[in-house]
Formats: sequence, C-alpha cells, structure tokens
Amino acid sequence: MSRCDLDAAASDQSVGRRDSAPWRGIAGAGRVGLLGITALLAACSGFSWLPLVRSMSTETIRVEAEAGINNDHPLAVDVVYADTEVAMKRLTDLKAAEYFSQTEQLRRDFPTGLTIQRWEIVPGHSLPPQEVPKPGRGAIAAFVYVCYLAPGIHRARIDVLEHAAIHLGPKSFSVYEAPPP
Repeated sequence: MSRCDLDAAASDQSVGRRDSAPWRGIAGAGRVGLLGITALLAACSGFSWLPLVRSMSTETIRVEAEAGINNDHPLAVDVVYADTEVAMKRLTDLKAAEYFSQTEQLRRDFPTGLTIQRWEIVPGHSLPPQEVPKPGRGAIAAFVYVCYLAPGIHRARIDVLEHAAIHLGPKSFSVYEAPPP
C-alpha cells in the first residue's frame, strides 16, 4: 500500500470522525461532475479540430508562365499538401528558399503528413489543369512554393480555391480562382 492508501484506510477506521470533505455526498457529486466537465472543455479547447473539421477545397491546379520569367530560367513549382496541424504550422512561415533547402528534411519529419506535387516550368509555357493527387485530397492545407532567383517569400496558400491557377510573372507569382476545366 502506498502512503496515500494507508492514510485513507486509517481515516475510514476512525470512530466518531465527522466527514467534512466537500466533494462527498449528493451535492458534492454535482460539483465534482461540473468540475470534471469544465476541465475536459478547458483541455479540449486547444484542439482546433474540435469545433469544426477543416478540409481543403482544391480539386485542380493549373500553372501559367509568362515569357522571360526568372531571367529566362525554368522554375521549380511545388504544391505541398499538409495532412496535419503540425505540418501545416511548420509550412506556414517558410519562405520558398527555406522550403526548397529543407524539402528532404521535411519529408523525413512528416513521412505521412505531407504530399508534394512538383513541376519544372519553362518560361512561356503552361501546365494544363492537374487533379490534386489522391493522397493530397484529405489535406487540411495546401501551399505553393516557387523557386525564383529573385529574393522574396514566394509562398501562397491555395486550399480555399476550388480550381487554383498559379500565374508565374517575371519575379513573383499570383494565385486566383480559375474557371472549372
């Protein structure tokens, strides 16, 4: 028996001792129940999936490149689908240069939490609408990273766009909702 068990057994055997513990009895049980529910709600409030389940809307992605982009060099374009909150938070603040230098480590850190779709886009060419790959369809977020020679963040979030279009300009890119294919 532990020290706590011995103390409890000794107090149960005492004669004439008045039970003054507020958590015992019918009224005390209600307080304990209310306290338990309050603690449960407080503990669960940190989970963002509790009030609603997030999922992305993106079904297709197309890429359009202007002539002469990136000083006439091909551009690496990655669309990264995050399946977990932890992966999403890690990707949220990464600049494209950081992302591309850490891609292999990210794959090791999140072997089942990321799906990466990569294209090499030549200046002046376009990529027709591509379906989101099957593993990416259950994602909670989708990010685009473009590897420009010019400095900048070069990251965008596209999970709210049903038919995402990525327009590659000379030194930066934009995303918008495209008409359905």
